[in-house]
This record gives sequence, C-alpha cells and structure tokens, in this order.
Amino acid sequence: MRSAPVTLTMQQNGAAVTGNLSVGGRPDLSGAVTGTLRGDLLRLSLPTTTLGELLVKQDTIAGVPVAGLPVTLQRTK
Repeated sequence: MRSAPVTLTMQQNGAAVTGNLSVGGRPDLSGAVTGTLRGDLLRLSLPTTTLGELLVKQDTIAGVPVAGLPVTLQRTK
C-alpha cells in the first residue's frame, strides 16, 4: 500500500467549496480545487480533472477519488 502526504484546505459558502489540494509527489493532483457539497457527498475537481465524490463524516473525508487510490483525510485544528 502506498501513501503520500495530503493537505486539503477548503472554504465553504452554502453548497459551494473552494480551496487548495497538495498531494506529495503528485503535482498533477495538486492545485486549486472547486466542488459542491450535497448532504454528506463532496464532489471535488481540479482545473484539469474531476477528482470524484468523497464521503464527509464529521471530521473525516474518505473515498476513492482518482485512479482508484483510496484516501482518508482527517481534519486538524
């Protein structure tokens, strides 16, 4: 199993989400993100690709976005 450091910083305005994604070693999966939140599903996109839908539960975002690479992100304060 491979792992990489991931940082996702987001701001939410209603259902719209904007922010920045940084994936260690993957500049093709890093950059400005936009998305929508509908219920507990977060759909994120980079300017060049759709990352997919992720499940949001309290302080955790998880799913299998691009290329079948599973991701689990934990909110830090």
